[in-house]
Amino acid sequence: MEKAAKEVLTQDKNPKTSEIHDLNIPGKEKGFFLAEEPKKTTKVQMLSKDTPEVTVNHLEGNKVQLVLAVEFEDSAKQIDIDVNSEVLKLESPNYELKHTFGDYKVDPDSVRCRFSKAKKTLTLTLDKA
Repeated sequence: MEKAAKEVLTQDKNPKTSEIHDLNIPGKEKGFFLAEEPKKTTKVQMLSKDTPEVTVNHLEGNKVQLVLAVEFEDSAKQIDIDVNSEVLKLESPNYELKHTFGDYKVDPDSVRCRFSKAKKTLTLTLDKA
């Protein structure tokens, strides 16, 4: 019984070059084949964003205040905020947040934001609906 030749790729010390291998399969003409270059794999590490700490204060006059600790941001320009009556969404290079207001709704047109560079906080004040 004849053994069939197996194609084996070798890892070159220099991955930019290929090796030429002698192919000798019983019953076939002698020939050559060019081994493929080894495939390179790249690992990509996805870094997840932090969730900022949120402090909720219910104020007089039917208002709510949210203080978000964003110590890794340098300015408010880096922070995107989307507010609807039930949810606040925040996204920045370092943070991601989806905050549900819970048992109350807010007026999204009443949002007032203030960023403190000294405290590294973003303060939002909203009217309850």
